[in-house]
Amino acid sequence: MPTRLSPTSAVLLLSDYIRGRKRALRVVVALIALLVSAFAVLGLSDLFGWGLKEWVFSLLAGTKTWLLRIIK
Repeated sequence: MPTRLSPTSAVLLLSDYIRGRKRALRVVVALIALLVSAFAVLGLSDLFGWGLKEWVFSLLAGTKTWLLRIIK
């Protein structure tokens, strides 16, 4: 026999659901801000000639090569 939720229980469950969604939204917003900041730093590095972009891409290429070697 299914149990019925009291209105108070339903409100508490809904508030937990909404609170969880807000937390997830804050995490997504923080990740987007971090990504935009990283692209801004790479752009400034390119403008000032610091070579950060080349270092990051060479690191990614080396990681890709290493991972492909492990998988095979």
